[in-house]
Amino acid sequence: MLYQTYAYASPFFWFSIATHVVLLTIVIAIYIYQLTLIYQTDLGEPLLTTQFRLAKLKSSTLWIYKLMFLHAPVWTTFSIQQKMFNNQAWLTAQVIVTLIFLVAALWLFFNIKYENRDKKWFKLLFRGKDWDPIIRSLKMLREIQDFNVAK
Repeated sequence: MLYQTYAYASPFFWFSIATHVVLLTIVIAIYIYQLTLIYQTDLGEPLLTTQFRLAKLKSSTLWIYKLMFLHAPVWTTFSIQQKMFNNQAWLTAQVIVTLIFLVAALWLFFNIKYENRDKKWFKLLFRGKDWDPIIRSLKMLREIQDFNVAK
């Protein structure tokens, strides 16, 4: 795709592709980390060690979602062409939409964390049978960390 579009793609397209590549590389690194945790898990280990590893595995899922929300503003920049700068109405609309997505993505990136689990917006985004175990695991991870500090 990059070779085929090189001659006529706008710099915004290239910026969007580069941003996606960087973010997806980080997400893939987190997936590799998760796989490593899975393969290191030995049910013969002490229970506390196994629970800690499994809780870290589930809690790393929040990082994946935080990073994936950062893709939102990039999706608004793929189609920007140089000729758009000649039309102030289109340019203004593009800037407004991109800024809205950027502010929302950054806000979500910095606010998606365990401490906000009881807030309405968090429950609206992350609820159901897939998220309930993750929230319980994050709680367990905090309890294990507190237990280890108290030792």
